[in-house]
Amino acid sequence: MKNQKRSGKVKSRGVWPLGGSLLKTFKLVSFYLVDKKGEVVSIPLIDALIINKEYEINTWIIEIFVEKKYQELFKDFSAEEKIPVYTVITKKDNEPAPFIVQIISQKEIGDNVSILFEGKLDRT
Repeated sequence: MKNQKRSGKVKSRGVWPLGGSLLKTFKLVSFYLVDKKGEVVSIPLIDALIINKEYEINTWIIEIFVEKKYQELFKDFSAEEKIPVYTVITKKDNEPAPFIVQIISQKEIGDNVSILFEGKLDRT
């Protein structure tokens, strides 16, 4: 894993081999859910990352770690349902990237929850 030090903060970007292919990981700094009413809801993150599955065209894994109270926002969606979300990767001043995702898993950890998504960059 490479670490780059900038202004007192460590920025990590990992590259992981998988069967001859690469997975690239990036820090998520913001996550927005488009709810069933079509409203964009900002979800405050405790921690989050996004993985580019380069061996599958345009496929990404997103994991967000949030307070348990935000899990309620995702209970309206079934596992098969496609959910529009926006993510900001690496720096807060980057433009939000649109994705269409499905919930893969939700795991409660103490007073928080880890929510795992898989999806594709929405280029429409």
